[in-house]
Amino acid sequence: MSSTFDANAALAAADARQLAGDLAGAIRLYSRLIEGASGFWPAYANRGLALQVAGDATAARGDFRRALAIEPGAAPPLRNLVDSLQGETAASAALAARALVAIAPAAWESWLSLGGVELSAHRYRAAAHALRRATALAPDVVDSLTGLGIADDAQPRRWLERALAIGATPASLLAFARHLRERNEPHEAGRAVRRLLALAPGGIEALVEAVAIIDGARATDALYRWARRARLLAPDSVVVLNNLGMAALALGALAEAERRFADAIALQPDSAEAHFNRATPLFLLGRDAEAWSEYEWRWRVGRFEKAPGTAPRWSGEPLGERRLLVHEEQGLGDALQFARYLPMMKERHRNLVFFGHSRLANLFRASFPDIEIASQPDIPSHDVAAPLLNLPRLLDQIGRPPPAPPYLKGPAAHRIEAQDRLRVGLVWGGNPGHPRDHERSIPLAMLAPWLEIPGIAWVGLMVAPGNGDIERCGFEPKIADLAPALRDPDNAAACIAGLDLLVSVDTAYCHLAGALGLPVWTLLTWIPDWRWRLSGSTTEWYPSMRLFRQPARGAWAPVIAEVGNALRRLRRP
Repeated sequence: MSSTFDANAALAAADARQLAGDLAGAIRLYSRLIEGASGFWPAYANRGLALQVAGDATAARGDFRRALAIEPGAAPPLRNLVDSLQGETAASAALAARALVAIAPAAWESWLSLGGVELSAHRYRAAAHALRRATALAPDVVDSLTGLGIADDAQPRRWLERALAIGATPASLLAFARHLRERNEPHEAGRAVRRLLALAPGGIEALVEAVAIIDGARATDALYRWARRARLLAPDSVVVLNNLGMAALALGALAEAERRFADAIALQPDSAEAHFNRATPLFLLGRDAEAWSEYEWRWRVGRFEKAPGTAPRWSGEPLGERRLLVHEEQGLGDALQFARYLPMMKERHRNLVFFGHSRLANLFRASFPDIEIASQPDIPSHDVAAPLLNLPRLLDQIGRPPPAPPYLKGPAAHRIEAQDRLRVGLVWGGNPGHPRDHERSIPLAMLAPWLEIPGIAWVGLMVAPGNGDIERCGFEPKIADLAPALRDPDNAAACIAGLDLLVSVDTAYCHLAGALGLPVWTLLTWIPDWRWRLSGSTTEWYPSMRLFRQPARGAWAPVIAEVGNALRRLRRP
């Protein structure tokens, strides 16, 4: 009895040292206790905890295993063993977690450990099952709720908001910020990140996430400072350098952005994100040859769609009689812009087929009658494939003026009644799913001064969800809404052909009007898409296009004033 009492007293003394932060002193006391009572498993278990906190994971796991050898049914050392194995030996961690559940199935900690292991292995369904069991046993454990917010596809927000209501932790705020970013709620994501930074101001993960979440025109000087602080903490991190490049790019520091991406590539030459991101400042700086080479890395970035079918990628070698499939990629605007290279490719390789979105099929068939046009979902037979945006490089056209519009042939113009007024089409927003739509779209209400300019018949060309803006703003008498006629690009081409001018933010409509050779004024953000360069009111892509640029980040008011003055000069007497 006395020996047990002495062992417990010695354990309590060692535990007190550990709680006070004296890890070295605690480890010495645990070791003395083990020398005097080698069969006392709590001494091994608690010394293992101290060793783990001190950073000696190997020795810690040894102690946890000794504790289990003495008392196989002891849940605490097994739980600690699971935690110590996380991220190092996934198979061992999984086995230990399942053993823990078998030993202590009524303990929420057992299911939380198993859920954590399954999350680390990206087995989300299994993780959600384990974490629901943990939450059923203990409803208010933040770690379980946070894990469910990551693992449960059906209702992630419910679990994360519950976790935050109980008590915000760095892990719960980080998970919530990522969820909001995925839901395209950047304002809310930014708020979550700022809470995260306030809670863990020195945390490298928080700083990295801040730069990843707070995007584009919403970037501030503070974002750039966070990115620089992260670099001081982790100067050799590819992720940190890549994010610092993105922060610099958002603030218009193109040369610095390009250097940071290059630094990341020097550390990790196969970093697809860094290569792809570097293409943007290179394009904007006019270094086209380098930019196109870096842009090729887009195919290794997960968010880009892969080529249809399994045929090998064509790299420009002689084709002979082999059949080449050129396929659409990214959005409709890209397809409309780069379709100009199809006739040139047809001249070189007669056995050519273009494969793209069905919405463009009729327009492209009318415009390129000598080229076979196929559309989704049926992939035509072919021997090799090439992405549409690779054609300038494959045709050795980089650095040369692109083929000039008009290269598309639209249907007959849609008749728009305007009496003796100018018929001006208006597009004030794009697809809300676009990652930069919050930058390029303009609230319709801001354009009200244009509607007071005499001599103009305004025509709205917005499709859902923005086509309801005219009614919401009370502009029905001033803007004729053609949204019901815009079923596909053919109808849109007919409507644009019936206008005297199209005024639009940066959307596929601009490319359609430009490809048809029709007058279009395009409104650009301060740091525009790479194809528009950084300055100038004209573009080599479309001679009929005039560019209006923000003078500063988010500054639409000067653009609206400049366009208004241009409209007054343009209007008919």
